[in-house]
Amino acid sequence: MEVKFYLIDVDHFLDDGKPVIRLWGKTEDGKNVVVFDKKLFPYFYVEIKDIESLPSLKERIKDLKEFAGEKIRKIEVVEKKLLGEKKKFIKIVMQDPSDVLKLRNILKEWDDIKEEYEYEIPFYKRYLIDNDFLPMDWFEVSGNEIKTDLKVDLAIEADEIKQTKIKKYPDFKILSFDIEMCGKEIIMISFAGNDGFKKVISYGWEGEKDVEIVKNEEALIKRFVEIIEEKDPDIIVTYNGDRFDFSKLKERADFYKIGMRFGRDNSQVYFVKRGRILSAEIIGRFHMDIFDFVEHILAPSLSSEILTLNAVASELIGVGKKPLEWQEIEECWKEKRDMKKIAEYCEWDSELTLKLCDHILPQICELSRIVGQTAFDVNRMTYSQLVEWLLIRNAYKRDEIILNRPKYDEIKRRREAEPYTGGYVYPPKPGIHKNIALFDFLSLYPSIIVTHNVSPETLDKGEPENKTPDGEHFFTLKFKGFIPAVIEGLMKKRVEVKRKMKMIPSNTTEYKYLHNRQYALKILANASYGYYAYPGSRWYSRICAKSIAAWGRYYI
Repeated sequence: MEVKFYLIDVDHFLDDGKPVIRLWGKTEDGKNVVVFDKKLFPYFYVEIKDIESLPSLKERIKDLKEFAGEKIRKIEVVEKKLLGEKKKFIKIVMQDPSDVLKLRNILKEWDDIKEEYEYEIPFYKRYLIDNDFLPMDWFEVSGNEIKTDLKVDLAIEADEIKQTKIKKYPDFKILSFDIEMCGKEIIMISFAGNDGFKKVISYGWEGEKDVEIVKNEEALIKRFVEIIEEKDPDIIVTYNGDRFDFSKLKERADFYKIGMRFGRDNSQVYFVKRGRILSAEIIGRFHMDIFDFVEHILAPSLSSEILTLNAVASELIGVGKKPLEWQEIEECWKEKRDMKKIAEYCEWDSELTLKLCDHILPQICELSRIVGQTAFDVNRMTYSQLVEWLLIRNAYKRDEIILNRPKYDEIKRRREAEPYTGGYVYPPKPGIHKNIALFDFLSLYPSIIVTHNVSPETLDKGEPENKTPDGEHFFTLKFKGFIPAVIEGLMKKRVEVKRKMKMIPSNTTEYKYLHNRQYALKILANASYGYYAYPGSRWYSRICAKSIAAWGRYYI
């Protein structure tokens, strides 16, 4: 059978010790689908000190007792580029993704091993990179329908999967929720769905006709679980849900021994580390935490310095929260007065979160398509992380070895480096001025990266040419740098998208789709300069960052 589906989430599980990728999505007619793909196996690369030791090294790896049998599927010599230079590496293909790091930890102690690469890339991300699959986009799968006890309408074992050129969003089922607390207890939960669904649940008082009253907090959480299961949303939306709503719900649900099995594989909501925090992930669905995206991506462009739901919603969509402080909520709850006011406040928070979702979801979808990572991950990435995963995807395409993440000591050393001179700032002269002209550079820093070929592997290579304004360094123009090539691709795509926008009425769905795409391309291109100076980056280069700033001052 052949089915077109929109890819929402990706994960993997082991079947008889072998990895199986699961692609979770939505079909054109609104059915929930899971696609199983068994073709890819995990792998990593090893760089050796002496090429002559290759044959004996391969035998030593094969003889490891810890990985006897089929745990190591294949060992082969391949040629890849490391910072633009062609080299030979050993590619080790494993059977179980969890064994990759175990084997790497053994090999790193061997004297004839120089370095290991690509061992820490999660298997589901490896799958997306190697297949050049872009989440939050449409695919066509051909294969056999199989039976399953998963929470889907259709399950397919894939023979072939290919990305399509369909350009539309599916009819997502979206549900937002918000909780209110008094002390350690959850006292109220509200919902708002994009199908018009609204509900407030509480306990301990005589409710209005629009509030469902249950027995106690335990019953409240059980009812919350029932509603999630009844509504069966593709996207669950919160504002600060990672740190607050889901975190508190998990804490109280565990206290009452209530399972929150919202995953389409019947798994519990679980928390995974993303950056400095733990994020609530739900297999087969997208938990969209608007606060995370605002904090990491939108905050620099907002006039408000605080990122409360009220401040962000007021600025982005022109409407804010209902006025009610948490101290007043606690007082009203304890005294059992003005409960309707709390219910209206809680309900509006869910509706406001849903309205923000309408505004922000298309941006996350477009970034997911460009970067090539799931919406859940993109939602929680910083600018530099978005750029990095874009580079990782393109490194694979260009046969470049993906550099390792820096270790703690290296990050510390980078952070302690002396600051360099940044962009040019001209202090304005106070007073009234006439005949003022305005000019703006078109993506100044990305243009400098592309024009001057600023990349770690082009730095000080060959004959001195294309010198920096201070004359301390130069960047060869004899070959195109890896990062300049990626940034140039972004800039060209944005020009093409904006050209198409001029030919389409601004009130059409296609125009909005293109607008979000060009904005996503702009975000990534403009973040490229900062990535060079980001202490945690794989392709870190303080000299590159310093040189870009110097050229920026020179041109201004």
